[in-house]
Amino acid sequence: MARYVPSHPLLFLYEDASGVTGFKCRKPVLGEKSVLNALGFGGTVEGRSLFGVSVAGDAIAQYGRAIVVEGEFDSLVWYAASLVVDRSIELVAIGGSAKPTVAKFATLRSLGARAVYLALDADPAGEASTSVACLCAWQAGLDVAVLPMPQDCKDPDQVLARHGSTEGKKLLFALDHAETGAAWLARYQLRQCPSITVEQAAALRESAAEAARLMPLAARARYGEIMAHALGVPARMLEVDWKRHATTARAHEMRDRLHRWALDWAGRLEQSALAEQLDEASTVLRAARAELGTSTDDNLPAELLLVEAATRQT
Repeated sequence: MARYVPSHPLLFLYEDASGVTGFKCRKPVLGEKSVLNALGFGGTVEGRSLFGVSVAGDAIAQYGRAIVVEGEFDSLVWYAASLVVDRSIELVAIGGSAKPTVAKFATLRSLGARAVYLALDADPAGEASTSVACLCAWQAGLDVAVLPMPQDCKDPDQVLARHGSTEGKKLLFALDHAETGAAWLARYQLRQCPSITVEQAAALRESAAEAARLMPLAARARYGEIMAHALGVPARMLEVDWKRHATTARAHEMRDRLHRWALDWAGRLEQSALAEQLDEASTVLRAARAELGTSTDDNLPAELLLVEAATRQT
C-alpha cells in the first residue's frame, strides 16, 4: 500500500460480502479526479466489489434495501451526515458511471437487499449508467427504483453541499417518491429517440424486448404501456415481440452453454467408461429440452441436435 500513498494518499477500500477485496487511490486535489486502482484490483474482483459495504452492510440487512450512488465522495459525505441525523444509512458506491455489473448487485443481494434505489449522477453518463444498472440489478434478482436528483444538483455530494443534511435527506432519499426502474428506463430509452423514425422504432422495439426479458414479470405491464403509447402500437404486439425475443435468447444461451459443456465432455471421453459419458449426455440433453420448453426440434440450437444425433449413433 505504501507505494501508492506518495502520489495518491486518499485510499478507498472496496469490499464484497466476504470482506476487503482491494482499494483505489485518489489525489486530494479539488477538481482533479485522478483515480488509481491498486495492483491486482480489477476484472472480476472489482466487478463484484463496492465502496462502503462495511459501513452500510448492517443497514442494508436491516432495511432489506440499498441506495446506490456513483462515487466514493457521494457516499462519504452522506456517511458523515448520517451521524448528524442519527440514523445508519444503507448507501454504497459502485465506483463510477462505467462500473455497474450484475456481480455488484449480486453482492448487495447476498448482504440482504431485496430492492435497490439508484441515485446516480444527473448527467448523460450518469443516466446511461442508471439504464445499465437497472438491467444488472434485475439480473441479480432485485427490484429497482430510481431516485430523482433534486433540481440544479448533479450528484448526492452537491445535494448535501447546497441543502444540508436534514433538507438534503428529504429531497434526495424520499424513497416513496422514487420512480420504478421499468418506468424510468422506458422514458430514458424514449428520450434517446426524440423523433421516432421507422429505423428508430425498430431499434426501440428490439431494445425494449431485451429489457423486458430481464425485468421482473410484474414490471413489464407499465413498461409496455409507456413504450406502446410512444410507438403507436398495441401493447399486445410488443408482448408478441418479447415472447419471440425471449425464446431466441434462451436458445442462444443454451447454445453457448451446450458448446462449453460439449468441449469439456469430449475432453473427458477417454477418461471414463463410455456408458457413463452417454448417460451424462442424455441427462444434459433432456434438461436442455425441458429448459427450452419444447419437445420438437423447432427453435432448438443446432449444437443440441448434433449432439443428440451423435449420441443416438453411438
